[in-house]
Amino acid sequence: MVRKIPFFKKWIPEWLVKIILFMMTLPGITIFFLPLANINAAAGYYGCEPADIQFSVALFYAGYVGFYSLERRFFSFLAAKEYFLLFMTLQIMACLICYYTNEIHILFPIRFIQGMLFACNVNLSLSLIFTRLSSERGREISFSVFFGILICALPFNNLITADLIDSYNFNNIYKGAVFLYFPGFIFLAITMRHYRINSRFPLYKLDWESFAMFSTLLILIGYITVFGQEYYWLEDNRILGSTIGIGALLVLLVLRQMFKKRPYINLSVFRYRNFTIGLVILFIMYICRFASGITNSYFISVLHFDPFYLSYINIFNLLGLITGIIIACCLVLQKKNIRSIWV
Repeated sequence: MVRKIPFFKKWIPEWLVKIILFMMTLPGITIFFLPLANINAAAGYYGCEPADIQFSVALFYAGYVGFYSLERRFFSFLAAKEYFLLFMTLQIMACLICYYTNEIHILFPIRFIQGMLFACNVNLSLSLIFTRLSSERGREISFSVFFGILICALPFNNLITADLIDSYNFNNIYKGAVFLYFPGFIFLAITMRHYRINSRFPLYKLDWESFAMFSTLLILIGYITVFGQEYYWLEDNRILGSTIGIGALLVLLVLRQMFKKRPYINLSVFRYRNFTIGLVILFIMYICRFASGITNSYFISVLHFDPFYLSYINIFNLLGLITGIIIACCLVLQKKNIRSIWV
């Protein structure tokens, strides 16, 4: 049974609500991997190396993960409609800046900000999807929809942007992202009510120091991951300095969380064996997820496939991902043994 939560006006049919929720999630996930839609075209447009384009995606990750905990305070402070309209407006402005600039050093901070705004999108979208479903199935279906769209984003972007990048400059994909936000923005302005999920919680004592430390730590990890091999790892002073910075920030961050009454990251979760094992498996599987990027590079550089035809190959990858997501969600809802699902 669907629970009646008054986020939307009563005259809005349920099927339209589901479309709106999907439209709110899709644009943010789409811009996540936009620079990777065609790395060579992006590098040519910004006059940089392909590694710089990969680093821009790492910055998006850093903004998303680093801001996720702090975002909860803003999530509790604003009503759902105000919150959605605010971060969607900021996302449109960020996409416009990406469209009008060809400087990689301007793109970098904007990608980090887009990651922060994406965290806002994720929290509120999952909350709204969850409230439309029964409590037993809400969590599983919400995360299946979100992470399903996330892992499908790269082949989906390759499919829809191949012809656009081939015919126009690379920055036009950001113009397309702007127009992708507008339908959801208009729907929200018309159909949503000023309803709060939680009681209003004032914005005081924001732990922005932990956010800054954690985000910087993630950025340095992304920098080493992307540029480490190119700079011969610790033989280069930049990589060596980044490694020392990671160690120092990690020690300071752990000490800060241990002595704070309300820690930014509750380190007690690492005491649970299943959490630690799940985190390690997720980390390994997420690395394996980008194997498709290696095969795509092989198709383009060795077999000299045109990106347009490569996008057709990715259709089969996309169909496999969707099928796997649906099967996994069904098995979880049936409460099958997790080890059996992995096997």
